[in-house]
Amino acid sequence: MDDQTLLRHIQELEDRLDKAEARLITLERSMSSSDAATSGNDAEDLFASDPRVHTALLKYHSQNAVVSSESLGGSRKKTDVRFTFDTNTTMGYQLKNSDSPGYAGHLGRKPLEEYTADEELRTTLRTFLLEDRQNPQIETPNPFAIEVGKRLIRETLLGLEKEYEPTHMVHVVSDRNTIKRVFICPIQVLLKYFEDKAHVVFNQGKKGIKITRSITLSPGITIQRRGSEGYYPDGTPKGRPDDIQTKIGITQTLLSDIFTELPLE
Repeated sequence: MDDQTLLRHIQELEDRLDKAEARLITLERSMSSSDAATSGNDAEDLFASDPRVHTALLKYHSQNAVVSSESLGGSRKKTDVRFTFDTNTTMGYQLKNSDSPGYAGHLGRKPLEEYTADEELRTTLRTFLLEDRQNPQIETPNPFAIEVGKRLIRETLLGLEKEYEPTHMVHVVSDRNTIKRVFICPIQVLLKYFEDKAHVVFNQGKKGIKITRSITLSPGITIQRRGSEGYYPDGTPKGRPDDIQTKIGITQTLLSDIFTELPLE
């Protein structure tokens, strides 16, 4: 076998390995997204119905009785669970669930056209996050103003529908059947925490065969291209891979600094 033939075979083998790795990443991402969605909805139902949670919330809010509790799971609203108390007080909770303290994952996603009406910002996000996906290093745009970053953080945490604006962020540690721990923080306290630390940083690089780009808005808040959840047989991507996705990181430090753990008795 001559050198040229050997090099061609090596290149073909590398191409096959790249394609196999891409299929594996697609499969893992699809399974992870499905498990996370199911787990989140389970946690919302448990939170709304668990009498230990009811008792803990009564003490936390200094209320006497729960009149109603409902899970809005699957509604894509910013409030996941809503409680009404006997003083005619209503609280809305946005839940983030994991199997151990700390959370890193989805906070919201929208098509670019719905994410912002600011045409200049749209152009920046489209250029940096959505276009030229094969190039691991592109020219970094000028960062947009910190005040714009703060607005994006606020809109992502609170949403644009006043009726469904959450009053609290709740981190739930659970399995599929039992809530083990509950951490709670007023949403305005969390918002101020992220706004006070707001800064805009463009990140890019390559992880294996995957091009990675994101924009940090504050420590623990990033935006990125959502990516595909898999492909149909004809090669069409499932879901909306070009949506702008916001991710949040709830660290142990954040839990200690501004969250309160509710006693479950």
